[in-house]
Amino acid sequence: FINRCFFDFNLSGVSTGVTAVNFKTVTDTNGGHDAIVLKSGHDPSNTSTKWFSTWLTGLGGTLSGWSNSDSQVVPYTNNVTVAGASSTTTYPLNTLALSDLNTLAGSSTPFKIVLMNYDFDYLDVDPAPSSASQITGINFANHSTSAKRPFLELTVATGYGHKVINVE
Repeated sequence: FINRCFFDFNLSGVSTGVTAVNFKTVTDTNGGHDAIVLKSGHDPSNTSTKWFSTWLTGLGGTLSGWSNSDSQVVPYTNNVTVAGASSTTTYPLNTLALSDLNTLAGSSTPFKIVLMNYDFDYLDVDPAPSSASQITGINFANHSTSAKRPFLELTVATGYGHKVINVE
């Protein structure tokens, strides 16, 4: 099985000037393996029986021929080791993500990402039937405890706190 988790973030209340961003998840079960965050173009409004066709929008490849070298595949992080149960995993997003996020800031267009297994899914390596499972259980936006929901941690430029050439 391949599990990919897709996330949409509403940035309409965010102004441009974000200088750093982290995607954070709280692991429910089974950490210890690597995952990666990629740019996504998925369409959550598509609820047809062929909903899987939106998985790869913006991810390149096909269902039968995934390729992480496809020009449409845009990694937003390096591979990150997923934290153990009841722990937070931080995925520091790179400058490509930061640029895309700042472009979408203040608009109604969501910032879309996909979280996937790095070792097998992203690298397109067959885990072989005897390999141990690398399943990650994370909490989602509907979790009753808000601190356990996935979120973006934004660092925003706030300007200078001191006079610089007589300008504050």
